[in-house]
Amino acid sequence: LWTDGAHLFSASTLCGMFCVYVYWVWSTGLRGLSAAPEASSARASDFAVRVSCLPRAYTDPHAVKAHFSFFGPIASIALSVDSLPLLRSLERQHRLAAAWRKLHTMHALLP
Repeated sequence: LWTDGAHLFSASTLCGMFCVYVYWVWSTGLRGLSAAPEASSARASDFAVRVSCLPRAYTDPHAVKAHFSFFGPIASIALSVDSLPLLRSLERQHRLAAAWRKLHTMHALLP
C-alpha cells in the first residue's frame, strides 16, 4: 500500500511542476510579444534571402552585392559552393579504393 501513496505523491508533484512550467512559458511568451518590434522599425538586415543556382562566374561577393543592391540595401553576403559533384567524386574514389584493396587482398593470398 505504501507504493500507492508514493505513486500518488509523485504524480501530484509532477502535475504541479508541469503547471508551473506551463505558467512560466505563458508569462514569458506574453513579455516577449509585448516587446516585439513594430513593422515600421523593420530593417533590411532583419531578413535573409537565399539565391541558388548562381552562375560560376559569380564567385566574388562584391559582384553579387553590386548586382542585388538594385533591390535595396544589403547587410552581408555569404556565398556557398555546390559541393555535390565533389561529394560524388569522393564517393567514387572511396569505392575504387575499396575494390582495389579487395583485389589486392585476393591476389596477395594466392600461392
